[in-house]
Amino acid sequence: MSNVTENLTIRVPLSYAFFLQQEQAIDNLLSFSPWVSPALEADVLAAIQLMVPVGCIRELIRIGGDGDGAYLLPNDLQGLAACFSPGVADVSTFEAELADRFGIPSYLCDASVTGENLELRDGAHWFSRKWLGSFDGAETQSLDHWVLGSDHAEAGDLLLQMDIEGSEYRSLLGCSESVLSRFRIVVIELHGLAGLQSSRFLNTLFLPTLHKLQRQFDCVHAHANNCCGSVDLYGVAVPQVIELTFYRREANRGERRPAQMPHPLDVVNVPNMPPLLLGFPWSGAAVWP
Repeated sequence: MSNVTENLTIRVPLSYAFFLQQEQAIDNLLSFSPWVSPALEADVLAAIQLMVPVGCIRELIRIGGDGDGAYLLPNDLQGLAACFSPGVADVSTFEAELADRFGIPSYLCDASVTGENLELRDGAHWFSRKWLGSFDGAETQSLDHWVLGSDHAEAGDLLLQMDIEGSEYRSLLGCSESVLSRFRIVVIELHGLAGLQSSRFLNTLFLPTLHKLQRQFDCVHAHANNCCGSVDLYGVAVPQVIELTFYRREANRGERRPAQMPHPLDVVNVPNMPPLLLGFPWSGAAVWP
């Protein structure tokens, strides 16, 4: 008997939603495919420079406790209307301190957890079980949809704290300039920086995202997350994951305090792993020699 399944073809209809939901996985696959050329050295070094802080007119303070989930922000939180915090997982110490010390409410979203797993304050925290992305769907929402659909849709001084495991690039690229301009402070964890050696990742995701941020914000702090080590890119040790703090440029005018790296208030993200210190160009001049 012949094998009747030898030439059997199974067709599964794929909707646009499938590709949108898998866009990060598709990006990762394409970035390291043999069809994509390596990034040019000059472009990689210029990209690294975009993550070097320029200094801040205000001192930095740590919000969120003494472990992972804590970040350094400019001491300019008075008047902030709300925080938008995607990617909370099961740690909400950052949002708790904002509420307790400064009276700043937070919107949180993460499809990997339920609100019951978080210590939410009534009237101060609002949680939605969704991913943050570049589109609006059943399990995903865009930053525009989230902000404009909130009770703080008209607020002009907001805080964004984003740790969404690689989805930060398309989420920010999909955000309108007008909504992005409403944030006074943006704290973001950038992932997958080994991808800077790929021309596709560098030129279609990383550079457009950083250039978009730097049209309105100054980078005022950088901290290497020691969770995943570093990668050597043209002689520069680049952490696989880095935390960056951005401050609205209009608010950062004046005499800036020099950036300190490491900063005395920095904490080690993963205590049972060696600390990961930023070398040149972070620890040296803010321009290439």
